[in-house]
Order: sequence, then structure tokens, then C-alpha cells
Amino acid sequence: MNAIPSSTFPFGQPVRPVDSGDPGNRDCIIVGGLPSALAIRWRVPGGKLVQGFVVDNEPSPFWDGHDQDARIRAWRQAVCWQEAWGEAAPTRQNGQVGSWLNQQVLAPLALSRDRVCATTLLNTYHANDAARHRIDEHYRPAMQRLGLPTCMVPDHPGSEDLLRRSLAEERDRLAALLRAPGVRTLVTLGTASFRAMREVLGAAAVVPDNALGDGPAYGLGHELQFDGRALRWHAFVSPTAPASMQRVHTAWAQRLGAPLQRVGAFK
Repeated sequence: MNAIPSSTFPFGQPVRPVDSGDPGNRDCIIVGGLPSALAIRWRVPGGKLVQGFVVDNEPSPFWDGHDQDARIRAWRQAVCWQEAWGEAAPTRQNGQVGSWLNQQVLAPLALSRDRVCATTLLNTYHANDAARHRIDEHYRPAMQRLGLPTCMVPDHPGSEDLLRRSLAEERDRLAALLRAPGVRTLVTLGTASFRAMREVLGAAAVVPDNALGDGPAYGLGHELQFDGRALRWHAFVSPTAPASMQRVHTAWAQRLGAPLQRVGAFK
């Protein structure tokens, strides 16, 4: 999939697909909803300090932010950052989703990150309500005053629209990832990913509807057959699930003996 026509982040970088890469010999596929983005801490000239201001595509799905300083330096060069635009610095929001994945999914399942191919139902960034508010509240009013590039970031789809679009636009890509010869484990994060992959798997997807509920079925690995080989499916909530379901997920992980760390709230 190519960049969405005319879609750009604040300060001018185009919205492009976040590539999951070739699964190669990796044995686990993780499917989430949508990519996150590279963000900065932006001090608006004459205005506020804005945390988590999205400015570019994240380097890979579920990026954990470990190299954000270098990424932000490269981004500043790419957009020809001008001092008149204020101050751009690293922000605590970078890598939150990737850190959650590392600590609350990979660690409990004893999966190494280098054995995982992570992807999303749609592979281009879409702004949630918080990101949209930051753009409308801080960037658009400053565009003319500071000579900033225009921006047009697509809106975050609802769950049903995300499901519909993923099956219409990405079914073949998702199925091809599952058919990689080394893949033996599938992990889905969130309801839309669960429902989409159940459609992709078809008759093979013998996973109960309550797999994502507050009950004993949560987190269980379900054995199924796909493309002539065994596949084990774990269905989990998304990193942005409500606090009640986050507690269900944490209880599952702790039953496996995983030493979990708290990850900051997603905004």
C-alpha cells in the first residue's frame, strides 16, 4: 500500500505505510489495530509545551521508542526544522505501545522480540481524538503565523470501520503473513484484530467468542490448523483497553509468573 494521497503529518512528513517486514523464519505473528507515530515534545513559540505531538511514521509496528533521540534528530533534518517553529525534543509518549507489548505480552509468553513479526490491520497512521485535538488546538492556529506546512492526517476509524476496511483492503497481506513457513503462534490485540483474523482464518478459527472476556478463557492458547500446519492463537485486549480489562490481562500475565512493570497511560 502506498502513502495515503495528500496525507501529511504536522511539519510536512507524508503519512506512509509502517512495514511489518518479511516474517522470514520468525515463528510468531502479532496483529494489532493501527500503527502509532513518532512524537515530539513541542514548545509552541509564545504558547504551551505539548507532549506527545505526532510528527512522523513510527519506524516499525509496536516500536518501543528505544532510539527516539536519534529518530527525532533525523526527523528535524528531514523537515528542515527552523528555530522560529519553537523547540522539538523527545517525549515520554514514544514507544508506549511497544513497551506494553514487550512487558505484558512477550515476557509472559516467553517470546523473544527477534522471533516476532508485528503488524497492524491497517498499516498507516490514523489520528485518535487526543492527537486530533493537539493538532487543531496548537498546530493549525500557528500555521500562518509561523509559515508551517499544511497537514492532513486521517481520522482514527471506529472498530466496525476498522474491521470492514482491514478485510476489504488487507486480507491477502494478513493471510500471507500467517502462511510464512516458520509461523506457529498468532497473537491478536483487541476486538477488531480478533474478529478480522477469525475471518482471515475462516473455518480453522475455532476460538470462542468469550476469549476476550473477563473469564477463564482469557489468554488461553487455542490450537487450530491453518494451511496444513498447527497454529496456536492467543487473543488479548489492546494496549488501550479500558482499565477493567487491563486488570484482567495483568492477572493473566501474573498467573504465568511474569514480573510486570507499569506502563504509563496512553493518550
